[in-house]
Amino acid sequence: MTHGTAPAPALSPPPEAPRSSVARHGGINHDAPCSGVSQLQSSPIIRGTASKQRMTHGTAPAPALSPPPEAPRSSVARHGGMNHDAPCSAFEVQKLTLLQKIVHQNEQILAKLDFLASRQNCPTPEMTGPEISNVQFPLEDLQAVDAFEDLLKDQANASTRQQIISSLSIIGGQDLKRITWNILGRIFGVAVAHQINWKGVNSKRAFSRMAIRPLLFCAVRKNPIACKSAMDEDISKHAIRWFNLAGDRATRKAKEINNH
Repeated sequence: MTHGTAPAPALSPPPEAPRSSVARHGGINHDAPCSGVSQLQSSPIIRGTASKQRMTHGTAPAPALSPPPEAPRSSVARHGGMNHDAPCSAFEVQKLTLLQKIVHQNEQILAKLDFLASRQNCPTPEMTGPEISNVQFPLEDLQAVDAFEDLLKDQANASTRQQIISSLSIIGGQDLKRITWNILGRIFGVAVAHQINWKGVNSKRAFSRMAIRPLLFCAVRKNPIACKSAMDEDISKHAIRWFNLAGDRATRKAKEINNH
């Protein structure tokens, strides 16, 4: 310092280098300067690598997966502590279908038993068919058909008509079609049935315009096995089919006669 001059300003110490926060082993000073590490950490390459490592280690949330479709549930109540909404397998569907058939067959058997019980003390008509007011079934020719038509159209024969309906209604059959066919087979012989069809085409008699048609409907509905609410369309459908097959029945009967 020279005389007469101002004192020189004190110099501030140099800034301290940043210390590493990473623990070092092997006797190395834990507070040693880490300027090189800081530069590496601030590098964009190092930051990108660290970001990729964090994604690899599963820090990002996984996408939500949609639940699998729910299996169909059975609508049949299950007992014994089982789940009421358990999946209905193919075997169960087949078993339920079979049970429905058994129930339907049991209902038919019960209807037949009720009918037999009601007829137990009643006289049973001849299996060859009723003979009422000189009408002999089956009708074998068109002249007999015309005579029976005249009897049904006469209002004075209303009681006779009801007797015929009651007699025809006890003819058996396992369903509506068979009952309809069996009643028609009792009324018409094989030869005359071939000369009748539903609409009267090809120079045949039209069954749809005969008085026998409503007689058939009443007899079928009165049968204990057939449904009382059977529609005219259902009975007519089976009657049409029966007349359409009359030619085949006539041919088959002719062959049987020739064979004998």
